[in-house]
Amino acid sequence: MDRVSTGSGSDLVSDQDAIFLTNFGLHNWTRSLPLPVLTRSKNDDRARWVQTMLTDEYGLPREVRSPWIAALSTFTAFLICGLVPLLPYLLGMDHSLVISVVLTGIVFAVIGSIKSRWSTSSWWHSGLTTLFVGAIAASLAYFAGVIVKQLVD
Repeated sequence: MDRVSTGSGSDLVSDQDAIFLTNFGLHNWTRSLPLPVLTRSKNDDRARWVQTMLTDEYGLPREVRSPWIAALSTFTAFLICGLVPLLPYLLGMDHSLVISVVLTGIVFAVIGSIKSRWSTSSWWHSGLTTLFVGAIAASLAYFAGVIVKQLVD
């Protein structure tokens, strides 16, 4: 917290307000503007303040991205990553199950590590978490398939 003069003493400016003021180009705000003026600046341009908070606190982009590009990117990633566990079977490799499990684990860890760019977790923590969740989901899917096969046979 920084102190700002109000003329009759000093008040505290929160860290969030400090970020806001710096983003608005008020780099000398601690020396030049009293707290009531700073508060008015923030309240007068509410749309800009909300945009600043969304961008700086939540990491959202300033411009709206194309939903078509997002959809195509998601579909392509799903198609590529979804083929990985099937590749050993499609290629007729020996020990297909083991190779499939290892390759799928690598893909989960890589996806988690890449995901860390948009989170506060480290790349290795995010990678291991995604690997763990993916392993649980894959195990449940495998055993569901085993149960359905037994019911059908």
